[in-house]
Amino acid sequence: MPSPISHLSLSSDDLAFIGSVSFETRKQFGPRTSLSLWTDYEYISSAPQMRYADSSGPTRIEDNSAFAARTMLRLNIGLGPAPLYPEPMK
Repeated sequence: MPSPISHLSLSSDDLAFIGSVSFETRKQFGPRTSLSLWTDYEYISSAPQMRYADSSGPTRIEDNSAFAARTMLRLNIGLGPAPLYPEPMK
């Protein structure tokens, strides 16, 4: 039984960039309660990508860029004594 042929190599890429930015908007309802909408965006210049075997060639790992976004809605309720919380700005 013949053994499968394998070709392994290492990438010579030495540099990758990961950048992210976040935005938040907040509505204060009282000294202890607020509601905020938070959005994050992230870019990765070099992320692994699996290419599975098909009619055009063998399984291989390549790299590609990646982009991700997430949005969160957050309800903040402060606990503890009242002197810990300043009056909300008007």
